[in-house]
Order: sequence, then C-alpha cells, then structure tokens
Amino acid sequence: MVGLNYYCSKGVFQLNHKSSMKRKMIIDISLICLFLSLIAFIYLYISSTHKKELENASASKDHLIIKETEDTFYKHAELSYKTDDLSYKIQYPKTSSKKLNTDIQKAINNMKQTYIDTHSKDSSLSIDYDVYKNEKTYSFVLSQKVKEGIVFTEKNFLNFTFDTENDVNLSLKDIIPTNKELKYAQLLINKKLQQQDASKKYFKEQHKELQIDTDSRHFNNFALDQQRIIFYFNTGDFTRPYNGTAKVIIERTELNQVLATATKKEQPIKKTTAIVAKKSNTASKKEQPIKKGTATAAKKTATKKQKVVALTFDDGPNTTSTVKILSILKKHNAKATFFIVGNQAKANPSIVKKIAAEQHELGNHTFAHPDLKKLSTKNIQLQISSTNKYIKAASGQNPTVFRPPYGSTNASINKIAQLPAVLWDVDTLDWQHRNPNKTFNNIKKNTRNHSIILMHDIHMTTADALDRSMTYLEKQGYSFVTVSQLRKIKAASSK
Repeated sequence: MVGLNYYCSKGVFQLNHKSSMKRKMIIDISLICLFLSLIAFIYLYISSTHKKELENASASKDHLIIKETEDTFYKHAELSYKTDDLSYKIQYPKTSSKKLNTDIQKAINNMKQTYIDTHSKDSSLSIDYDVYKNEKTYSFVLSQKVKEGIVFTEKNFLNFTFDTENDVNLSLKDIIPTNKELKYAQLLINKKLQQQDASKKYFKEQHKELQIDTDSRHFNNFALDQQRIIFYFNTGDFTRPYNGTAKVIIERTELNQVLATATKKEQPIKKTTAIVAKKSNTASKKEQPIKKGTATAAKKTATKKQKVVALTFDDGPNTTSTVKILSILKKHNAKATFFIVGNQAKANPSIVKKIAAEQHELGNHTFAHPDLKKLSTKNIQLQISSTNKYIKAASGQNPTVFRPPYGSTNASINKIAQLPAVLWDVDTLDWQHRNPNKTFNNIKKNTRNHSIILMHDIHMTTADALDRSMTYLEKQGYSFVTVSQLRKIKAASSK
C-alpha cells in the first residue's frame, strides 16, 4: 500500500500537464489507489467486528466449574453467567447416579429459563444447596433465590431424597407408609408451623387449622439425616408471601412417638376429621346466601346462549406460578383478573407489566394483606394508595377493581378504596389444601353462570389445576371474562 501511494505521488510529479494521455493515466492510477485503500479499510473493519463477535459469543456462554468433594457420591458443580442486566450463579451436586442427575438438571434448567424469561433489570438468580445423608439415602435441598436490587424477593426450595441402593427418588410415603400415620405426622407439622413467627400469624388470620394433603407437591419437600426429618416450605406456602419461607424439623424419636400413637389410637383422628367436617359444613351454610344469589343470576340469564365466568387470582404475582398461569390463560385465549398485593408488585414489577401487556385486568389487594377492618382510616388509605402506586409504576395502568383481604370490608372501606369492591362465590380453597384435584373438584362442583372464582396465583398447585379446570368449563359451554366485563354483562342481563 505504501509503495503504491509512493508510485502514485511520483507519477503525478513526472506527468507532462500538456499531455491529455498522461492526465488520463493520473486519474486511472488515483482511482486504483482509492479502490485499494477502500478494500483495505473494509477488510480491517470486518476482521475487527468478527473478533468482537467471537469475544461476545465466548463471554455469553455459561461458565461451568466442577470440583471434587470429600464425598465419593457427588461432586460440586457451579454454573455462572453475568451481563449488564442478567446474572445468575447456580451451584448443584453432580452425582454418580445418572437418573438423579437428570432430575436435578431438569429442575435447574426450568428455574433458570423461568428467570431468563421474566427477569427485570438489576436482578439476579442464585441457586445453592444443602446436603443431608444417612446410611442409605442422600437428600439434596436446592435453594432458589431471586434478588431485585438489594432485596431477595423470593425464596423457594426443591428437594431430592435419593435411595442410593435402589437408585430411586423417595416420596414421603416411602418413609411414612400408611395414611393413618401420615395424618398424625400432619398434625405434628401443623402444630410446629403454628409455633413459628413466619407462619403463626397466617394461621391466626385464617381462623382454622391448616390441612396438609399428603399427596401434594410441597409435602414431599423433605430431607433425611441420621436423627431428623426436615420439611421445607416455599415462599407463600404456609405463610403470606412477604413472610418468607418456613422449615419444620422433627426428631426421629419425636416422630416415632407420634407414629406409635397412630398405631394404638384411631379415635382422635376420627374426632378431628369430624370437627373439620363440621367446620366445613358451617362454612358452606354461611356461604349459602352468596350461592343463592348466583343461582338467581344464572336463572335470569338462562335464555342467554353464552355462559360466562370470571377467573380471579389473589396475592401475587411471583416469577414462577404466576408465569405458568399466564401461559395457560394465553393457551385458552382467556382473560382473567389479578388482585395484586402491593409489596409483590414492588418486588416483581416485570410480572405486573406482563399481566397488563397480556390484557388481563389489574386489581388492588392492598399492600401487605391486612384485615382492613382492624386498621385506622389513615392506614387503610395507605394500604390502598401505595398499592395503586406500585401497580401504576410497573404497568402504566391504574387498577380498576379492589378486593379486600379475607373479604373483610364494609361501606367505609369501600368508599376509601374508590374502586368497585369484588368478592367471590366460588372459593377453591387452593391456599388451604394445595391439591390440584381438590381445586378442580371445587370448581367443577360450585361454578354457575356468572360465577367469580377465587384462586391464588402464588401456589404452583393452583397453576397445576388450571388447565384441566378451564378445559372442563369450556366443555360445559363457559367462556372467560374479567370481573369488570362480568359486571357489565350482569347489569345488561338484569334490565
């Protein structure tokens, strides 16, 4: 290139300006010089860009490290990734069991992908694990935490208790085999949960005992060591979402005493069951006026060809079960109403934005889920206004309806809210039993035309029941509307 430029310069000075042929030669040589310079510039630019792309591609890959541990059954694996707006660090065991590794890897991939799909800027995902073992089993407890800014907004557990001799995952029924023994173990867990700060307020608010279904997902979140069985409960399982997680530790000797009691005595369980049944019947009677009103509304619209119901979801959102529920609603091309808790909107603004973007209705469910009848006027206003603020900041929209926690309201509270107060006539009790089959059966049994169905999007068991429930209702001729749409339909049908 330098030689060619030199040649160009030399040629210019040696030309006879009077010769037209030499002028043409100057122009030709100048054009050649310019063309070659342009080619050189393009080559250097492409080489530089390609190098940067390779560097970025290399940087975008997960960084995996595997380390030896003192235990021969598993190694320590660490997966990390970081960019300006996406970061995660995942630690997990790499075991000598192919089956267990497959299960753990599948769970980690699901958690990672959910975070990638729903994360907000300045957030991070962290997964680590604890290990428990005894003579024949290993228990690996994966702990998932999502951090927004400087606050951990969600913490969930996923447990794998593995029988190394038979190469199988264990369920609780492998440890406590009979239903009678499981019932007594349930009562013991129930008692211990009510003694913990994070969950005892929740029990007190509900005014009833928690019934843990032995087949549900969270009841199998347990670990074993030589002397104890440890139960882990996710954010919002048996506490309100803002109270975090819960853990119950039961000594083997303590559990053995309970199981011995179960073997000797059967009457206390029957008595407890009878009490629960009696409470359930009482609750049904109290709810009867609502059902009667719904039946009347259904009768008035019996001539209508289309039957409609409103699906409503309380206490969220979160980054796991809420996201799954949104996916199922999209599958059915259905709209629902989400009654959002303010501190969850603050913690998960990207999910609030997603709810609004998918054209679901946004409702106010107060900031911290208190019983509003027990608050001063000033505090009621604060609970509602702060929630409005965080919903608007996340979605660009104001909530259009209001649901008082526990359905506890009066004329004064409704006036302060300045939004239509919305209750329900079908209570799935999904927060209580955490069983997809029971959620489905409650919907199947109690839904009528114009029903408002109460569910909670913070529970994965609710998400697990939703697709089946919606498919059933569609086969019965129902379509799905938001609460505000339902109010308009009912108003029109009453004319």
